[in-house]
Amino acid sequence: MNIYYYESEPGLTDGLLLPLLKQYTSVNYVPLPEGPKTALDNWNGSEDFRYTTISKFSLTPDDRVLITTPKSSPLEKWCVKDCSHALWGWSDGTFSVIYTEPPVRLSTQFHECLHFLGVDDCYVIDDPAHPAKPSCTRDDCVMRYGVNSLKVCDSVLTQINNFQKQ
Repeated sequence: MNIYYYESEPGLTDGLLLPLLKQYTSVNYVPLPEGPKTALDNWNGSEDFRYTTISKFSLTPDDRVLITTPKSSPLEKWCVKDCSHALWGWSDGTFSVIYTEPPVRLSTQFHECLHFLGVDDCYVIDDPAHPAKPSCTRDDCVMRYGVNSLKVCDSVLTQINNFQKQ
């Protein structure tokens, strides 16, 4: 899997993220090519950023895009508008956008990147209280809502294993 990364400001991606991901899958971590990077640099916030970026290069089914941006950026505003409960980060499984601050930055980046591996959230999205799903066996699972952790439950491990078998 290739994870193309883009930082709207240097230093927003936690240096521990790649070693953490490599515990679960083989991943190439490469900077976003210049064409899509320029498209994101010039993005005006009105249209869906994914289509602007994809039009600048071809993603394969194994490619993912990780975007880190400051809070209150146009990307953060677009993501929260698209998904109102996405207060720290957003993902559609191919693109992930993280706009949170430390101390939850690494856990949020890890959470959103686990979606790249086919992992579902361990909370009920449609319930405003976002309770844990019965399948989640850890109170400190990073895939629960609002949890600052780097631990995963058995359900997450199963989903990662199933993804790798594809």
